[in-house]
Order: sequence, then structure tokens, then C-alpha cells
Amino acid sequence: MDEKTNRAWLKGSADVRYYKGQILLLLVAGGLFCLFSVFCALATQSRTFFAVMAVWAIIGGPMLAWYAYNLHHIFKNSGDYVFFEAVLAKAQTGWGRGRLYFSVTVRDANGHTHEKETRSIFGSMGLLTPRFNDYSNKTVRIGFNPTTDEVVVMPPEERT
Repeated sequence: MDEKTNRAWLKGSADVRYYKGQILLLLVAGGLFCLFSVFCALATQSRTFFAVMAVWAIIGGPMLAWYAYNLHHIFKNSGDYVFFEAVLAKAQTGWGRGRLYFSVTVRDANGHTHEKETRSIFGSMGLLTPRFNDYSNKTVRIGFNPTTDEVVVMPPEERT
């Protein structure tokens, strides 16, 4: 497949949706936090706004950079992805806030099989995360990138 088709598929992946959602959440939360601190600073005529902005930059800045880096990393070698179908049956507990990931078996161009893990982006409460129950034991399209040795997961309802 060509890089343009792969990019279109990657844009609809659960991984990309997760990272875009987290970036949006941080930007909205940061904007509301800063707006609230500006109103408080104007009401009390203090300069605490700068301290609040510094705290938000220290906390939110690295998280925003991490999500943006992961999003960029997915698209960096988009022409190298090979897509195939797999069943997400082996769920495992990931790091942080009840995150889960799946182990899938992928086959490389030489016919060798490898056990790979998805990113730890699945959760039980699907506000901005892919819901675990929507993916567990479902046949989905998996994108495997042999260059970066990573996989991305397509939503079950978008399979063609």
C-alpha cells in the first residue's frame, strides 16, 4: 500500500484518536484553568496568574509534548505499515489509571511470527479512551510497522 492510504487509515486508528483526545483535553483544561486564574487575579488584583501559569506549564507541558511526540511517531514512517486482521483476545493490565493493552501475533514480510503489544490506551470508561469492551475478543484491523516494531489498532466498526 502507498503512504497516502496508510496515513488515511492511521488517522482513524484508536491510537491516533486517543492521542488527539488527550491533547484536546489538556488544551481545554489548561485554557479553562488559565481563564479561571485570570478572573481570580483580576478580582483580587494580584499577580498569582503568573504562578498558576507556571504550575500549568510545568504539569501540562511535558504531558502535552509526550502525546504530541507519540502522535508524530505514528505518522513518521506511515508508508511502512502493513495492515492485517487479528483478534484482540489477550488483554493485559497497563500502566496508569486502569489502562489495558492487548497482545497480538503479527507476521513479518519473511513469514516469521512475533508477539507484539498494542499501546496501553484502552480503558473501562471510554470518555476519551477507547473502551476495552468495544475491542476485547473482536476482530480488528491491525497496522504493524516493522521499522519501528509497533502496532496500531483500527476500531472494529471501521473495518472494511
